[in-house]
Amino acid sequence: MKIKGTHHVAILSRNVPELASFYCEKFGVIARWRWPNTGIVFLDMGDTQIELVPQRNPTGAPPEFLQGVGLNHIALRVENIDQLYEELVASGVEPIEGPTSFEDVRIAFLKDLDGNIVELVQDPGP
Repeated sequence: MKIKGTHHVAILSRNVPELASFYCEKFGVIARWRWPNTGIVFLDMGDTQIELVPQRNPTGAPPEFLQGVGLNHIALRVENIDQLYEELVASGVEPIEGPTSFEDVRIAFLKDLDGNIVELVQDPGP
């Protein structure tokens, strides 16, 4: 197989430093790399990374890479969805839908500071 896994998913942001702080503080992730000359920050999300890119990137990237903000949603694997959801909402994270069972997983939805949807997934599998 030629693909070894996911390296990163990029999210365009109106305010990268603020969004990076949000994910680090609320979800306990680590900002692994920062490229100050571009404003890009990579967040370590376990099996992959999230690349936060300024919506108006000064690096000369093609315009199609800088359209819009965000993506449909990012799904984060968690151990205790009910406890984490309650903690996040209590800390001011905007809820969309509380924990619920769906097929063989538990899921919940919230919004990050840019309005991107964050899904929490508690998967009983390995």
